[in-house]
Parts: sequence; structure tokens; C-alpha cells
Amino acid sequence: MNKTAKLLILICAAVPFPLRAEDIKEITIEAFIDGPSALHIRPYSIFWENGENAKPGRANLLKEPTYVNGIAWKPHWKDEKHDRGKDQSSPYQIAIGTADLEFELLAVTQQRGQTGVEQRTPVVAARKGDEFIITIPDPESGQRWYKFVLRKKTK
Repeated sequence: MNKTAKLLILICAAVPFPLRAEDIKEITIEAFIDGPSALHIRPYSIFWENGENAKPGRANLLKEPTYVNGIAWKPHWKDEKHDRGKDQSSPYQIAIGTADLEFELLAVTQQRGQTGVEQRTPVVAARKGDEFIITIPDPESGQRWYKFVLRKKTK
């Protein structure tokens, strides 16, 4: 075996292959929300759609990531210059393989990692066509960390 072939084998062994859709059973999301936002879940990606207030993670000049299964994702927006206003993020690639999901709200808190669900306007989760959409109205004052899990429906 030549050096090039050995190097290729080492590179392939070091680069993790993405999980297949059938391997992912659930997605846990943690996001810093201030005002209306919606997370769109498609079989192979997710993205944010924002309302008039701060974009997810960008309240009070902060640049907090959205955590997807514990991995920090800093969404890229069509209008990167403004922290507020109607906008849509570029997609984050994750393969759950379906829009048939169940939603469970785990926490709504002032600090990431806290437990409990603070009383806020209810989150709405529903399938719409080929997407599952989590709508977070959040009209109350102050931003909050929302943590929720999406699970594949069992047949």
C-alpha cells in the first residue's frame, strides 16, 4: 500500500460520518428566545424563522447559539447586520428523516441549564405538510431559554 492510500485511510477513519436518519430518534433544542420565533423541522434539516423581535440567541446584543443535541449552532441569517426583525436562518443539517414528531417542552428559564417551566404563552407544535413547526410566541417581556425535545412518533 502506498503512502497516499495509507493517508486516505487515516483521514477517513478520523472524519466521523453523519448519522443516518434511522439512527436519530430525537432532537433536543435549547434556544434563547425574545419574541416570536418558529423552528421549522424538515426530515433532513432545521431552520429558524423570526418575527419582529430579537432573533433567537441575539437578545440584548448577545450571540448565544442554539444547542442541537448539545452541539452549539450559530444560525446564519439573511440579514446578519441586524439582531432584530423578520428574517430566516440558513438550515442546520440534521437527519431525523420524518416530520412525524412528538413535542415535549422541558424547560423555560432565565438561565440555560436551569429546570422548570416558567409560565409564558404556550408553545405550539404541529405538523404542516412536510415540516414540523415549533412556534414560540413569547410576547412577555424579557428573554428566556426554551428547552424542548422532538421525538419520532412510534408506530
